[in-house]
Amino acid sequence: MIEHLRPGLPALDSAGQRVGRVETFYRDPDREEPAFACVKTGRFGRRLSLVPLAGASVEDDGLRLAYGRRQIREAPPVQADSELAGEQLTGISEHYELSRPDGPGPTRLVRHDPATPPDSAEPDPDPVRARNPASVPGAPPAPAGEDDLLVRLDSLERRMRALERALD
Repeated sequence: MIEHLRPGLPALDSAGQRVGRVETFYRDPDREEPAFACVKTGRFGRRLSLVPLAGASVEDDGLRLAYGRRQIREAPPVQADSELAGEQLTGISEHYELSRPDGPGPTRLVRHDPATPPDSAEPDPDPVRARNPASVPGAPPAPAGEDDLLVRLDSLERRMRALERALD
């Protein structure tokens, strides 16, 4: 399943009804596999809900999650940051009744990036530089093409988030 996970997939509840779109994935810093999907829900997809991937499956019509529509939509909202910890995760663990043999649930999650192995340095908070290493000062310019498109996409995503915050 992991190789088929990607942002932008439609998120489906356990009954197969669409509840939103996958924004990104999060994982335990000590593990390689993503453990949660960050799903845009609510009117105009302005609310982000973290949903466990345990029991989820990738199907033709999207990512089917193991939770019902109401439980996903009523999950404590999160901010899509490079790392999630503390009260955000406590609320998520309680909402989904998560627990592990070694404790009450995850204490810290980092954004899942298949190119970043576990226990590596913290992810770069600048998404443009993280996706486009050529934007680092002193690096040779990137050839036009995919990197250019990623920079434009990141710029548009930042503008959309700013507009969404202004509307709240």
